[in-house]
Amino acid sequence: MTKRPSLVGLEARLQSKASAPAETGAPEASGVEKPPVRASRRNTQVKTAMIRIDPDGWKALRLLSIDLDTPLDDLLIDAANEMLRRHGRPAIVQKRNRPST
Repeated sequence: MTKRPSLVGLEARLQSKASAPAETGAPEASGVEKPPVRASRRNTQVKTAMIRIDPDGWKALRLLSIDLDTPLDDLLIDAANEMLRRHGRPAIVQKRNRPST
């Protein structure tokens, strides 16, 4: 088992590390630069919802999607809009527009 380092003089070491970035212009006090945030997630106006469905329900939705020749996400958007209408709210749920690449 290794011996832990002494805490004597720790305050002085921490103060010197804390003042170093201000003097050197380093990005962070820890010396580790954070990775840049991906532009696609920075200003998104779309939210994601995840639901858990039992296998029989999933199979029924998938078969309905095939029978109607409609993507499953379109069926779920229709269901969300129907729920809003049922409760007297405007049906405003729309499919996300994917940026063309």
